[in-house]
Amino acid sequence: MSELLKYISDNNYGDFASVVGLAITLGGFAITIYGVWKSRTAAETATIAANDAKKAVLRTEIISNFSSAVTAMEEVKRLHRAGAWEVVPDRYSFLRRTLISIVSNHKDLSDNHKSLIQSAIAQFRELESSVETFLSGGKNAPSSAKLNKIVTAQMDKLDEVLNTVKTESR
Repeated sequence: MSELLKYISDNNYGDFASVVGLAITLGGFAITIYGVWKSRTAAETATIAANDAKKAVLRTEIISNFSSAVTAMEEVKRLHRAGAWEVVPDRYSFLRRTLISIVSNHKDLSDNHKSLIQSAIAQFRELESSVETFLSGGKNAPSSAKLNKIVTAQMDKLDEVLNTVKTESR
């Protein structure tokens, strides 16, 4: 054994082994750094994908909420024509709640779109008040033609917002 050590010492194999060990250590360290970098990049990519999925879900939800609101507005117009005044206030209330939900749950809407929706909320509040006044003993029934004109105008404004949201989701 001592002859082996003397042989290694005489031929500088120890220095050579140290250099090889250093090279292997540096290579391993470089591979570790690359693995960490690759893991970080994968985590960032996963975060971006998760955020994109969340945005897609929110856009789908807002489109669904708008669809519910438009359906309710169509129903309100039919109820106006039929003179079913007892049912109309509940539908106005549903519309307001749906529109409030859109504004409060979708912070990425532009200020202009939020303003259009807030205007529709206020308009439906006024319509509900006028129908409630009639139902509580008011003299003249509201004009279904006038009310439907107001509802249609609000539908057009909300349709503008919906089309913008749909376009942004592509």
